[in-house]
Amino acid sequence: MDDFEFENFMDGSNSDFEKKIEAFRQDMIEKAVEANYDVIVNKGISDWHIRQMSDIEQADLKMTLEKMIAYYEELEMYERCALLVKHLHEVMEYIHEVHD
Repeated sequence: MDDFEFENFMDGSNSDFEKKIEAFRQDMIEKAVEANYDVIVNKGISDWHIRQMSDIEQADLKMTLEKMIAYYEELEMYERCALLVKHLHEVMEYIHEVHD
């Protein structure tokens, strides 16, 4: 028992745990991006809904679209990026209309 090192034991288990958590997080991000993309393609983004959003919700929508664009850029899925950029520009126009 004198050879057992708790620190080394915990370091190894933490590493495996962290890898599993990261893989799970990445899987959840991928599923969320794909689900959001499908909704945007099939239903679009309602200008009426954007106008009803609070400033924080509008900022969250903008951030979500930007993260989705970055995700698809990384995968080199540029057609999807282009569609999302188009929707991002429309969202930004609606947001500016609300604040003007």
